[in-house]
Amino acid sequence: MACLEPAANLVLQRSDELDGDHYEVLTPAADALSGTHPVAATLALRAMIDFSLKNNRSSRYRYAARHLIE
Repeated sequence: MACLEPAANLVLQRSDELDGDHYEVLTPAADALSGTHPVAATLALRAMIDFSLKNNRSSRYRYAARHLIE
């Protein structure tokens, strides 16, 4: 298993720069980080939720709701 510390630190330090439209990268990243770095995982999920809501992407609302539950 790869060391997730650098990825977690990157997310924590630059969470305001995450583009929630990149769900194909952020979803697996959040999944990988969730066990050992839950705050970083939450920030990745939040970026996708915020993007969906701010850009009225109704097709993504069910995914945003699932991310919110997570």
